[in-house]
Amino acid sequence: MSLPPVNAEDALKLHLAWHGSTLQVLAPDFQNIPTLVVPAPDLRRTAFLDYFAVTDDSQIRSAASRLDNPQPLLMLVRPNLDGPPFRTGTLFCYVREENVSWRAGSISNHSLRTEVYEASTSRGSSNWLYNGKPGYFLTGTWQKHELWRVARLETDAAYRYLFTLAPLRLAHGLPEVQFSALTSPTLRAEAERHWSEFQNQLVAHQYYALVTSAKNVAETVLADYLSQTGLSSRRDFDEMLGKLRDMLNAPKTETGVPFDFMDYHLMQKIRLLHGRTHSGQVARMGRATRPELALTVAEDLVEVLTSLGLASETR
Repeated sequence: MSLPPVNAEDALKLHLAWHGSTLQVLAPDFQNIPTLVVPAPDLRRTAFLDYFAVTDDSQIRSAASRLDNPQPLLMLVRPNLDGPPFRTGTLFCYVREENVSWRAGSISNHSLRTEVYEASTSRGSSNWLYNGKPGYFLTGTWQKHELWRVARLETDAAYRYLFTLAPLRLAHGLPEVQFSALTSPTLRAEAERHWSEFQNQLVAHQYYALVTSAKNVAETVLADYLSQTGLSSRRDFDEMLGKLRDMLNAPKTETGVPFDFMDYHLMQKIRLLHGRTHSGQVARMGRATRPELALTVAEDLVEVLTSLGLASETR
């Protein structure tokens, strides 16, 4: 008699065991016997960060290091009814080790050492720090990881948490950028350094640092242009933007400014957002800058650099 197949999506408990170099995942069958799940489910190592932790670079690095823990949080991933890029996830938490009798198809086996994981439910213990507030799950590796925002939270008939997750990333990759048009060798080197830091911080999800580097790139490019005009290029971004505004308001035939008002307003936004990353501003507002808002400086900066002919049009 053939036995009905088991799947991890219906399970409240999973057993994990290594067979050589292969990870085996078992779920209880209709007789509550751990049974090999075929094909293996999509289980991802993950770590949770709450709303404020995700704006702290050190906490993101700490969360990334937890991905290599011996018994990490595991997210069972499956497609979402909303379609890409959303995904649905069920969280499983390590509980204990256990020797079990088990099945693979119709074949019974004995004494398998497994790690037991239980599904996170609204009626269970929250040993993974979720408190119902906005948060993010981090997946991937220590070197290269991704953040997924909790877009929606529901419970199913078995009280399992079902997370609808949205990726926190740019819609497109970054373009190739060349600063060879900058006339000052010193400022050219500085712009290249800030752009390199900007790219690294984007990959590492260091959002406050990302805003700072975006401001530094825009400020350096504007300083180089102002130095060409013979105007003072004192490194105060607000003052330099004021000079650019005056030039844009002058007759075009007299200025020939390569920036336009869109560039001016995008750089003002970057400057103002950078101010919001300061501790005094955070305390005054009573909230941190959302990572989604911080991430928009990437598109803002790319638009400015593309407008100036420093970035390629295609990505």
